[in-house]
Amino acid sequence: MKKVLLGLVTLFFLIVFLPKFSLSWSKEFNEILPKNLCDGMPSVPVETMKGFCLGLVMNDFEFPRGILPLDNGEILVVDMGSWQPQKGSLWKVVKQDGFYKKVFLLGGLDRPHAILKSPDGLIYVASADRLSVLKINTNGATLVDVIGGESGLEPFPSLGLHPLKQ
Repeated sequence: MKKVLLGLVTLFFLIVFLPKFSLSWSKEFNEILPKNLCDGMPSVPVETMKGFCLGLVMNDFEFPRGILPLDNGEILVVDMGSWQPQKGSLWKVVKQDGFYKKVFLLGGLDRPHAILKSPDGLIYVASADRLSVLKINTNGATLVDVIGGESGLEPFPSLGLHPLKQ
């Protein structure tokens, strides 16, 4: 349970807090991190409940907007890249030799902002103008549009939030 909570809290930290800090903060922060570890990862100096800690998995995304921990321990991350269209990307974060590394899956996404797993096991990626199902295999990853894009259904409105966008 500790590892699950640690992972979810760490990923929340990745999405919510890291994009708000500058690169200089990140460098200064990284200098103090190795002194304390949290389940083998650099510990983030924040107050937590007794018996828990916050570990930093990764801090080199541009504009992470959605995370999805997978059953096999890997983590999928959608990164907007910027507010400019078609700058988004999809990454897989894998643990290798005790460290986490990013594996590029897809690029050119239009401001992706959510990635979710449905009860039937499908993985959905929501972007500014479409909703797609993610297909991952040994050859890489593809998105199959469900709404907008090549689905044959109207895309999401380009201005404002649509209820299906999140």
